[in-house]
Amino acid sequence: MSTAAPSSRDATNASAPEVRTPAGVHRRRAVVLLALALFQFWLWGTRINNLVRDAGDFSTAFVAVHAVLYAAAIGAGVVLLVLGVRMWREAQAARRRP
Repeated sequence: MSTAAPSSRDATNASAPEVRTPAGVHRRRAVVLLALALFQFWLWGTRINNLVRDAGDFSTAFVAVHAVLYAAAIGAGVVLLVLGVRMWREAQAARRRP
C-alpha cells in the first residue's frame, strides 16, 4: 500500500484558464528588481570599502563577521539581478509574441 501524496502534476487542472501578465507589468517589475540590485551593490560595496579602509580600528572578529554579512547582502543583490534580467527578457519575449 503506497502512502505517497499525489504529485502536483496530478493535481493540476488542465482546463484551468491561463493567466497572462501584460509585458509592461513585467518590464516595470524587472526595472524595480534591477534598481534594487544596483542599490545593493552600491550600498554594500561602499560598506565593504569602508570596512577594509578602517579595518585597523576594529577587532578581527568584528571585521570577519561584517565581511560575511556584507558578502551575504551582495549575494542577495546577485539574486535580485538574476531575477530582474530574467523578468526583463520574459517581458521582451512577450512583446514579440503575437
